Amino acid sequence: MAQLPDEAPNFSGSWTLRTSEKLDEYLKSEGWGLIMRKAAAAVSAYQTIEQNDKEIKVKVKNKKGTYEYTAQLDGTECKYTDNDKDEVASSTTLSDDKKQIIEKMNKGKDSKKYTTYRYMDNGEMKLKIENDKGKYCIRIFKKDK
Repeated sequence: MAQLPDEAPNFSGSWTLRTSEKLDEYLKSEGWGLIMRKAAAAVSAYQTIEQNDKEIKVKVKNKKGTYEYTAQLDGTECKYTDNDKDEVASSTTLSDDKKQIIEKMNKGKDSKKYTTYRYMDNGEMKLKIENDKGKYCIRIFKKDK
């Protein structure tokens, strides 16, 4: 397996959602009602990641089920179906400073645009999810032992 550049974080491992920032505001901008927003805030999520210098393989598990995808880090488009049963087309790259993995995606039949930024902060993985309205939430994951 090829090595990551020295400055690039390695997200390999199993991660459990610890908390979310700005989730309610973000979900409201997505048209979610109060009850669904409260339910979403209470549900946990898990990610298992395998990463090298060429690709990242992400397995996502939550109350809706499990899905996984492998994305090349050179921007090559990949397609997968998420837990909402939406078809997703995405391209993934490392940020210029190599500290973040950026995924730009088109999701569902309406081809909604989202950008995610995966980065490390104080030993935790943060996943910032931003919609095309400029609203975002940050999902904060702790690494499983």
